[in-house]
Amino acid sequence: MPVIDVHWHLVAGMDTCQEAVQQVNECGRGGITAAVTCIMDNFGQDRETMSKLVPPWGWKWLARLELSRVPVTMKLLQEDTRCRIIPFLDIRSATDPDSLCLEEYAKQGFGGLKLLYIPVGDRAVEISSIPRTLGISKERFQRVYYEAVVQAASLGWPVLIHVDLTRDGSFARKLLEDFPEVKFNIAHLGYSRKEMKNFLAEYPHCFSDLAALASFMLDDGDGVTTQPPCASLKNSTGLGSAY
Repeated sequence: MPVIDVHWHLVAGMDTCQEAVQQVNECGRGGITAAVTCIMDNFGQDRETMSKLVPPWGWKWLARLELSRVPVTMKLLQEDTRCRIIPFLDIRSATDPDSLCLEEYAKQGFGGLKLLYIPVGDRAVEISSIPRTLGISKERFQRVYYEAVVQAASLGWPVLIHVDLTRDGSFARKLLEDFPEVKFNIAHLGYSRKEMKNFLAEYPHCFSDLAALASFMLDDGDGVTTQPPCASLKNSTGLGSAY
């Protein structure tokens, strides 16, 4: 049976990108068949701005990077590996809805979209308001993401979205209602098992994952198990490392 990690991170332009390919091979040897890999482009942002768009503990990797080398990264990921990579474009640093062109990324091999919806800050990942960091309004931030989903829909791309359903569920609902043809994965159980259960019941094209939720998963005495924390979620919830 195929085993897919539905939520994994890789930063475009790593000087040690070959190490990432090695990590992919390790996943393959461990039994992972494919990995949905989130790859950031900087969309013209400088290092200082980008450093505020990732968790503080993640900057130690990002600080070494050339930030606009997505083609280099994609070329490396197209090498023969034991684990198939499915690249999702992370657009957290984009500011202009009118200049987005996801078709160009599709030509490079991208097959999905990643949205990090943090309009007012997220203490869990230690990232403050993304629109404030980028110097744009919340409304413009939402327009960028909405336009990205419009283009993702035309490309047949699925969408992985990080959103706190207890606080920002209305935006997630709008996307789900406006784009019934798009498969959405709301990461990390949407920060709420209760809200996620409701979303999964209402929207057949909505899914979720257990990425970075080890402490919330059931313990069988030998550590973390792969059993979802709510049995009713099991058919719509994927495994993800969020690494």
